[in-house]
Amino acid sequence: MKRRFAAGLVATWLSAISTVMAIEWREGDRVVLVGNTFVERAQSYGHVETSLAAGLAGRSITFRNLGWSGDTVYGDARSYFGPPQEGFDRLSKHLEEIKPTIIVSVYGAVAAFDGPAGLDSFLKGYARLLDMMVEKTGARVVLMSPPPLENLPSPLPNQDAQNRNLAAYRDGIQKLASQRGHDFADLFEAMGAGRLANRKPALTENGVHYTEPGYAVIAPLIAELIGVDSSPMRVEANSATVRLTPRSLAGHSVLLKVSGLSPGDYTLNSTDGQTILTASDRVWQEGTTIHQRLWSREYDQLRQAVIDKNQVFFHRWRPQNETYLFGFRKHEQGNNAVEVPQFDPIVAAADAKIQALAEPQPVTLTLTKRSN
Repeated sequence: MKRRFAAGLVATWLSAISTVMAIEWREGDRVVLVGNTFVERAQSYGHVETSLAAGLAGRSITFRNLGWSGDTVYGDARSYFGPPQEGFDRLSKHLEEIKPTIIVSVYGAVAAFDGPAGLDSFLKGYARLLDMMVEKTGARVVLMSPPPLENLPSPLPNQDAQNRNLAAYRDGIQKLASQRGHDFADLFEAMGAGRLANRKPALTENGVHYTEPGYAVIAPLIAELIGVDSSPMRVEANSATVRLTPRSLAGHSVLLKVSGLSPGDYTLNSTDGQTILTASDRVWQEGTTIHQRLWSREYDQLRQAVIDKNQVFFHRWRPQNETYLFGFRKHEQGNNAVEVPQFDPIVAAADAKIQALAEPQPVTLTLTKRSN
């Protein structure tokens, strides 16, 4: 795909992952992310949804995070005082209310601690969960494997054996997706499949739970895996000043080539006058990759809007004192339950703000020849 910009600029978008699923993203899609701790923590950092919102700008697509720490395909963590079925039914109710058109499901991290002996039970429970999801919503479903674990210094345990368990569960999830006709996204492989368990700097706080910088690394990979382009951009120009409109704020880098320069050193400046790089005319003509995010301010604004929306939605679907509002003690304060739906217009306004901020903004790059 090519787009033409001012100053003779042609931008070609490159795919960073060779196998990208053919999800048909549609105007007005409602996306729900479900899973356990990995999914729930994503809402607090915002990177995953920011990458998706930026890559899907202009289509009025909304996102809802229904992750629940420690949850399983049986709904164990979602139940309050009853058996796992209570939590399973709670998820069913939330999905029925939200009416998603796409569900991204990330389970297996908790179950994998049961090792190979627990795989069959996990897949049986997952099939039951998927039956419910499809029956309640009719949504397109993406099964995503959980990411690998890391080895951190003692006294934290070595995770090599657990990564082998995760690999087995990943294979089982992939087979289940194929049997049922669902898309499969291999985040485990995209994150190194355990081969990078000793990476530095670490992306997790304890080998298991990813940090904010960890989610920043994972987010564009998730976007690519589910067919949202957040890949780098190649730019070729015949002018020392170029103006481009990035299709995604989440783009990693720009490969910039500029021809027609007279001999000498040139400094590249961004829209706000920030110095990015100084190099010779030959370097610019051969091309150099700019790894710095040129639109970081816009990205940060979008991410903060995502985090704010997620916080409001969290209070909407997991209100404090839910037992008093909807449970067995609702006879005491159940009259206050009418206030919970009042979060809906606030969430809708937050969605509109996100969609406005996700719209691509022009970026002007200027090469200035340095005087001797």
